[in-house]
Amino acid sequence: MRFPDSRLLVFAKAPVLGRVKTRLIPLLGEQGALDFHIASIRLALEQRVAMQLSPVVLALKGQAPVWLTELCQQLSIEVVHQQGADLGERMLHAATEQLGQAQSVVLTGTDCLTLTFDRLTQLYLALQDNDAVIIGAEDGGYVALGLKQPSAALFTQFPFGNAQVYKRTMDAMRTLDWRYVELAKTWDVDRPEDIQRWIKGAFPQGENSWYEALKAVS
Repeated sequence: MRFPDSRLLVFAKAPVLGRVKTRLIPLLGEQGALDFHIASIRLALEQRVAMQLSPVVLALKGQAPVWLTELCQQLSIEVVHQQGADLGERMLHAATEQLGQAQSVVLTGTDCLTLTFDRLTQLYLALQDNDAVIIGAEDGGYVALGLKQPSAALFTQFPFGNAQVYKRTMDAMRTLDWRYVELAKTWDVDRPEDIQRWIKGAFPQGENSWYEALKAVS
């Protein structure tokens, strides 16, 4: 493992019909959106463990189904439960908890198809000499955030889930006078048009769980 003193946090909602990937429901239907969400969790966990960059921790909102508990056991993934009234509070709590055990933490989700080994390695390397490293999303959020220390200014001083998250996070870093690096932005799967972009791209399918998601929109 290349960065054993770090932790790779993967944030996910427990898969519940009608409660996940709701912006994809008009295209996929409730069951299709659920299948897609399940597939994205599987792929994110399997790929990030296979990268062998740092220990992987799943930060889960809600109750883990049996298949997810078994998958985490098979992959030696620690599971922690998200705590907080909103996403910002939950991210701050999880990051703070992991930084009590590690020198740095990298926060990610499960719906970024382009968060590759090379991208994450670049983030980890940049984090060695900086307080924070961020990979923005084209929709105004971010897909990965590496930290060496927690700060409420990054998570609880503004709302999440809108196009201002990246800008407000960068403003907070400047206010904190942190050394930080912005890596090239990428995109994630939140909206129906993102599904079409994925299908047209050279992304994983076939002998892995994303194929089930592809069949759901065929």
